[in-house]
Amino acid sequence: MSKESLSLLCSLGVITSGCVFLEDPPRSGLNDITPPNECGIRSIELVGEVSVEPNLIVGGARLGGISGIHFSPPTNDWLLISDDRGPNGGPTIFTAKLTLDSSEEISVIVEGALTLNSLEEELGMPYSVDAEAVRSSDAGSMIWWAFEGDENTPAGLRRLDLVDGIISNISLPSALQPQTDRDQGPRPNRSLEGLAIDPDEKWIWVGLEAPLLQDGNPPTAEKGAHVRIIAIDGSGKMQQSLRYRLEPIANHVPGRLSDNGLSEILALGRTRFLALERSGLQQSDGSFTFHQRIFCSFPTSVQTRLDKQLLADVNGFGDFARANFEGMTFGPDLPDGRRSLVLVEDNNFSDGISTTIAVFAINDDEAANQ
Repeated sequence: MSKESLSLLCSLGVITSGCVFLEDPPRSGLNDITPPNECGIRSIELVGEVSVEPNLIVGGARLGGISGIHFSPPTNDWLLISDDRGPNGGPTIFTAKLTLDSSEEISVIVEGALTLNSLEEELGMPYSVDAEAVRSSDAGSMIWWAFEGDENTPAGLRRLDLVDGIISNISLPSALQPQTDRDQGPRPNRSLEGLAIDPDEKWIWVGLEAPLLQDGNPPTAEKGAHVRIIAIDGSGKMQQSLRYRLEPIANHVPGRLSDNGLSEILALGRTRFLALERSGLQQSDGSFTFHQRIFCSFPTSVQTRLDKQLLADVNGFGDFARANFEGMTFGPDLPDGRRSLVLVEDNNFSDGISTTIAVFAINDDEAANQ
């Protein structure tokens, strides 16, 4: 069997053993993609930012380590999920109000906190999860959250019915469960990172931060990698598995730690996504900086592959090199009528470091949206 045939069968999921994917053909640049404006977005611009104090305590939990954010239109609430595993109150979903007036002044008030450990105990899960993403239904009656696993804890997806208070575990497909031989399945601490609900709410999409073990190595400074964006139905059955191409690590400092991964996704419908990639870069003094980019991702002629187009280099908007943006959501329309896009920072509970929330305006491509 030729390498090309093997790669095609692997990408279609016909076979899984012995799959080493071929590299994509060379590209002249990220913006050299046809057709343009697949996501109907012409450009993105920064409106402003607001910071939440680092030692804010709400409902017994310290606000920080925010890995996901979601805006719920029915209630006008913002959900912020913390990845804390114990010292600061455990994994928590905070509720907040974020306002932007006509003078583009941004304010935020954190109103409540839902600690997740007690809900996990209802499912018989005695461990504290590493929560990474949160979403709610259009009606605001359901909340989903995802967490990545480690060497001792499998990754998971939960659903909470806010009407009757019932929490449910959504079983993950076998492709997302750790395997005993450890040459297939998700990488510890680098699995479920992004979460999106399809516009018709038929499927839930999960985005993996790093490649599955059988999909090759994570990105390096010289070479990118492929991660999976997977559609799951309400019973946990896998409906689609798409390959998303990560960029090489940006601005790597030789001899220091660095990575690049998929941090968040937003589903636009018809297998189109906004994707947030983040490179973490250790500097010579041991501190970390971050390089974040937003891409439009869209289908190709190969059913299981996604292509992408660079929409925004977040670091180019301002002094965001120290802001570890991990969460992304669409917000309400801005006073001028444009759609908003909001990013939130994971401050890792670092002393004196606030949580930054950045608000962007989306300039839609009118021709693409007609």
